[in-house]
Amino acid sequence: MSNISIIPSITCKVECGTERGTAFFVDAHRLLTAFHVVGSALNGNLIYVEIEKIAYECELTIVEPNKDIALLKLKDETVTHEYGSLLSMPIEAKTHFRFWGYPNTLIGEAVGQSVKIRVDETYVALPHDFDAYAVFEDEKHLTEYAGFSGSPVYADSDKIIGIVTNILDSHIGFISIKSVEEKLKALGVTIDSDYVKFQEVSYGRKESSKKLHEQIKLAGNRYKPNLDVPNQSLTTLFANLWDIQALKEHEEILHKSKQVFLNLQRSNPRLFDTPADGTLSDLDYNIGMQHDVWRLKNRSDTSDWKMVEVALKEQSLSWKQINESMHYVVNRREKAYCIYGPAGSGKTHNVCSIASQLIEETNVYLCFGIQFNKNKGGIIAEIRKIFNFENENYLERLQEKAENDAVNIGARRYVFIIDALNEGLDDSYWRENLEILKAEFDKYPNLALVVTVREPFQEKYGLNRWDYSMQHLSGLEKSQEVVNKYFDFYNIDYDKNLSGFKNGLFLNIFCETYTSIPYHDRKWFRSLWVLYRQYIYMRERTIAEAVDEDPEQNITWQYLCRLAHLSVFTYKFHTVTRQKARVVSNQLCNNRTWSKSLLYNLIAQGLLLADWNGQTNSMGEEAVVKFEYEQMEDVIRAIAFLNTKSDKQAKITQLKEFIKSYERKTLCEEGFYQFLTYLTILWPEKFEKKEIVEEKMVIDNALLQRCFIEGLEWHLYPVEQTVLGEFWLEAEKTLGYSIIFGVSLHSLSGFLKTLHRSLNALGQADLDLQWTHIVNQYYEGSVLYTEDVHEQEYKTEAYLLVWCCASSHPVIRAHAKRKLCRILCNHSNLFEVLISDFHSVKDTYVLEGLYNAVYGALLLMRDVVLCNNVSLLIYEHHFKNKQPVEDVRVREWLLKILLFTKTLKGGIDLFSRSLPPYIPQEEIAHDTIEIGDDYFGCTEGSKELRFSLCGFSDFHRYILGFNSNSVSQIYTLMPHDQSGRPSMLPLVLLQSMIAQKIKTLGWNDQLGELDNGVYSPGRYDNQYERIGKKYQWKALFATEAQLMDHFAVVDSWREGEDGNKLILSPAYPWNSSTLNDFDVTLTEGLIDDAEIADVLNKQSPFVIDKQMADADWLEQPFTTVDCQHFFVGEDNKWVLLFKIFSEFPTNGEHKDAYLSYETFFVRNEDALKFEGWIKKQNFSGRGMPVSGPDIDIRLLEYPWMLSYVSTEYENWTDVLAGNRTCPCRVMLTNYTQLQENTMGLGDEYVEENMLPCPELMNTMELHFKGHACFTYGMDDQLASFYASTGHYRAGIPKGLHLRRTVLEKFLRAQGYTMYWTISAERQLVIGATPVPNYKTYFFCAKYGEGGKVDWIKG
Repeated sequence: MSNISIIPSITCKVECGTERGTAFFVDAHRLLTAFHVVGSALNGNLIYVEIEKIAYECELTIVEPNKDIALLKLKDETVTHEYGSLLSMPIEAKTHFRFWGYPNTLIGEAVGQSVKIRVDETYVALPHDFDAYAVFEDEKHLTEYAGFSGSPVYADSDKIIGIVTNILDSHIGFISIKSVEEKLKALGVTIDSDYVKFQEVSYGRKESSKKLHEQIKLAGNRYKPNLDVPNQSLTTLFANLWDIQALKEHEEILHKSKQVFLNLQRSNPRLFDTPADGTLSDLDYNIGMQHDVWRLKNRSDTSDWKMVEVALKEQSLSWKQINESMHYVVNRREKAYCIYGPAGSGKTHNVCSIASQLIEETNVYLCFGIQFNKNKGGIIAEIRKIFNFENENYLERLQEKAENDAVNIGARRYVFIIDALNEGLDDSYWRENLEILKAEFDKYPNLALVVTVREPFQEKYGLNRWDYSMQHLSGLEKSQEVVNKYFDFYNIDYDKNLSGFKNGLFLNIFCETYTSIPYHDRKWFRSLWVLYRQYIYMRERTIAEAVDEDPEQNITWQYLCRLAHLSVFTYKFHTVTRQKARVVSNQLCNNRTWSKSLLYNLIAQGLLLADWNGQTNSMGEEAVVKFEYEQMEDVIRAIAFLNTKSDKQAKITQLKEFIKSYERKTLCEEGFYQFLTYLTILWPEKFEKKEIVEEKMVIDNALLQRCFIEGLEWHLYPVEQTVLGEFWLEAEKTLGYSIIFGVSLHSLSGFLKTLHRSLNALGQADLDLQWTHIVNQYYEGSVLYTEDVHEQEYKTEAYLLVWCCASSHPVIRAHAKRKLCRILCNHSNLFEVLISDFHSVKDTYVLEGLYNAVYGALLLMRDVVLCNNVSLLIYEHHFKNKQPVEDVRVREWLLKILLFTKTLKGGIDLFSRSLPPYIPQEEIAHDTIEIGDDYFGCTEGSKELRFSLCGFSDFHRYILGFNSNSVSQIYTLMPHDQSGRPSMLPLVLLQSMIAQKIKTLGWNDQLGELDNGVYSPGRYDNQYERIGKKYQWKALFATEAQLMDHFAVVDSWREGEDGNKLILSPAYPWNSSTLNDFDVTLTEGLIDDAEIADVLNKQSPFVIDKQMADADWLEQPFTTVDCQHFFVGEDNKWVLLFKIFSEFPTNGEHKDAYLSYETFFVRNEDALKFEGWIKKQNFSGRGMPVSGPDIDIRLLEYPWMLSYVSTEYENWTDVLAGNRTCPCRVMLTNYTQLQENTMGLGDEYVEENMLPCPELMNTMELHFKGHACFTYGMDDQLASFYASTGHYRAGIPKGLHLRRTVLEKFLRAQGYTMYWTISAERQLVIGATPVPNYKTYFFCAKYGEGGKVDWIKG
């Protein structure tokens, strides 16, 4: 228990009539006490409290009838007082508290007194006037306790958890704050509900926190909290592990949706491809339904999908809700993880960092592999010993504690972390016990387990076999941010960004060593030879003193070089055995005891790691010693080799022998590979800057070439460009392009021009044979995918990302385009460079990727000068001769860049000069051909391509349209210069055109072989696609471009005045047959704006009174008093334009309700007529027009793109609700844009973006600053906000809000009045069935100048 601090100062004496007691302040003017002390005030007695010996009168508020608790308020409002903090805490057995009060009689003097109390081991809450009781622990001699009534009962940190009401024999009775929490909150008393961090009980959070902080100390120098940069991937992993507060709710949703779909499958089997299988789990069943849902949603005929929506709605469900539930449950299904990675990748630092934060949310138990001993009771008993748990069945007790706390603070898992398994006991111990450990944890749903291990021990321990979920940690996430933090801390000025900085151990070695050398010597610090020599020298004195040796003898460096020499020449690049290491130690420092030996002290200082079981130069395994850091071992091996007395030619001869042994697998392959890499780095430092690849005896060796490329970034001296150019011409033939994805960007920068020319020279088929399938295979394992933008090598990265858009995998292209877009936003000098170098590339996938990223970056940047310059380049390269690239997707981005530039103030108009139709580039084939089984070739991949084009596939049925049509719905055979009723293009002719185009592109059986055994899922699950699918799409987009160049294009939905289909003139590329809804500007970052900081968490809540009986709640009228959401912010700064609040029943409850706010503009001259009409209406639910979600444009294309995708959009709309006689048209104040294509980001990024209506946007010149549902005015102030997904800052008020001053300026300028229509509904839901009796309400209010609400219909 903490010492008494604030409690005496907030407590005072209270009297009323003849009663005396204690009271305590809960805010500046109000106090709590026992009702029986002040109850006589109801009979006319006055209540006084004593503050600093002055009596102040109070007024009484009854908290709850028949409950011995009262709220007092000082009548003198000028008096304010210090007050305490109330905590809603369940009272548990064996907990300790104190209370403070003023007894009537105390031996000596009547003063305030603190008394210790303890809750009995057999405690059970009472249903009496007081619900809790405890025994006295103090041995104080009090003769009278009556004055203690009303005293605060408090826990650690002075949190008040109860009020004393009764004194019994050796006991006190008190009312817990928890039992009156809701009543006190209703009276405006602030109460903290997060009690667990204050509760002093076994297996509680406080106990866990103490253990955690003790354990973290054991991490020592490996955890530096002041240099912490959170790892988002691991933070998310742990968040999903512990946070299961909504798990039951989401599981219930999946259960309900499964029943809905099963019923639909049985009653309408024709709708679904997936068979009805009720035996599947709720989650697996819903996952299986995704394909059918996407297919139904995207049909041109939406009637079937609407039937599904109605069935879901009857159960208060939506597909978006089901998707969110699947995502939530999938992420929380696994609760045992192994985090593995190389030495120094940050495993220990990250788990310590995350555990330090996680302890605020749940219990965390962190320990280290080195703490484990072989315990007769097994690993479960050993963990009990480490944490000193009270009970043998501690896991069971922890599960019980978690379940009990879940009732009050929501369900969560307690997390156990065992870090660095490999630093503890031998391999056999972990192999035997990790399976047992997981099986034990699997028994307890609220306990999670995380272990960490250095590579490759995860394989040795068999963690995959025991079903641990594996999470690889390759190095520091946000490595540049970490480096900046380290360099600032160590005051380092160093301009080279080494890939080694991704490794926390190397970064630490580098920083400590760099600061240890004189300033004038730091220019040599680019050399790994200098780095590690200096690092060992820095450690030399400590070790020399420990072994009683002269530091000037450099005994540590000598010892490590001897071990490295042995590894190279005796152990064939295997690690030296511990036995041999001891022999060498004794040779260098003889006649030493073990604790004085070199080996012991290098292990003690962490320069060597001992007791590893590793393969040596024999086939068996025995104890070995390894260097602290693998790179240090590899560098010193290379130094040991270069420092041998042989000349250069002898070294090259020896090296060739080593390479032969490597190829024969008679030496340690991994050890030699790393040695060779660092040898290529250090070679020019030894031999007068001459590179090893200049040596004719070894230049053509593929292994040496690969090692040379990997080591380029570590070279002390820059490699000459002529050497790199000549080398790449050789290496490209030997290695192929896969090497590009295994090395650092710095290593590739010297080859950039040569690589670009090489790829650009390839024809389409050769590019896909030599490059595309390599991108498909290696991209997601490369730094392009796993790392953030490389700020020093951004140009190299940009070029590679453009070329990676050749991939046939949509998910890779999506990632590459988004990352390229981010680079362009930060480096505007690249626009001209990339367009100039890539505009003539043959692969339209590459062009599409480049121009999509360019377009997205321009939308985000809104730089008119840049847009003008880019537009001039595009016009010059693509539109000047009216023959742009034959690809509708490429044309779409090109034309939109010109259009966006035109819309900007000061933007040039090249769009009008670049409109279609264009001059055809070749004649179009009019003949239908026979596409036989072997038309594309005989390989499995070629046959799959033929099936996808001509068989029962999604591409054939839905993309081409054979499922419901025989002719195209948009393409005609009528030339542009003709008029009349056009004949439509037969789909078999379109199919023939595509087939011939595929062949023209160069498809062959060599490409087919790459697709053998590869299956592209349907169009709604298309993250990974065959290379053949790439040819289908390219051929389709090229054919559509040709059709648009030759023939008229019609609108598939509308007719012209003559009754024929409406001819589109001009026909834009986005009018093609396939919807292009990819948005490259989507962001993964947290969305926020400082201007809404003052309204965070300030929105009035929409809550259901869960205490009220169901029948009473249903009958209680909903009135205008319940409508409290019109404004947020001081002076009604933000006005609500649209929001639907809803509450669904959970945990066996039945109350279901919603409250919707919608707004409309009415012309001032129509206002009175509208008000007269609306007063007479009584809509059952929402009845006014709504803004349907639009998928035809992207967020940042709004609103300027609307008129180019639809000529039907109108600002004003008729009102068909009510009696259908509304006397005027209305304008919706909002517009909804739907972003469904979140390729590469996940369904959680699906957005329904709500924005001010087009006229409001245009009149007030609102614009965007990034991909966020925030708009800004002419003064660049935030004008509106709408938090559409969980990626917006928490606490942003829900719904579309508009700045009040912007609204009023708009209303005055346009002569409009704004109205709210408000609908509410209450119903009871029993199980999954709504009770027929439900209540609906409808109101209307008018916006008044200055932020007023005038009720029209109340």
